Amino acid sequence: HDGRMDEWYFYKNDIIVRGKSDDNFDGDIDTWYRYKNGLIVQVDIDLNSDEDIDIVEYYKNGVLIRKEWYSKKGVLKKKENFERGLKKDTYHDTNTDGKFDYKSIYNSFEELIETKKMD
Repeated sequence: HDGRMDEWYFYKNDIIVRGKSDDNFDGDIDTWYRYKNGLIVQVDIDLNSDEDIDIVEYYKNGVLIRKEWYSKKGVLKKKENFERGLKKDTYHDTNTDGKFDYKSIYNSFEELIETKKMD
């Protein structure tokens, strides 16, 4: 902790609607939270303070359902899907051409069980 306030949450009619935080304590906001009916629905993360969103997390009923990683040019380069909060599969775009090259499949312990090359 750096001694400064690092998290802010905003409410409407006593229900949380959004938030933001400085997770690396550099004084800049790098994570934004969106809520609907008091439950988290989306988190946007800037990993390197360049003001571009690098990771977007999506939630349904407050449970993580998808996580996406973006390149500097805004190309979706990795997507993870979750079921009941556990990683189900991951799609990889290894050359950032906008097309997924590989799909990885996980078991209920989030252990990798198979990776397939995509056409």
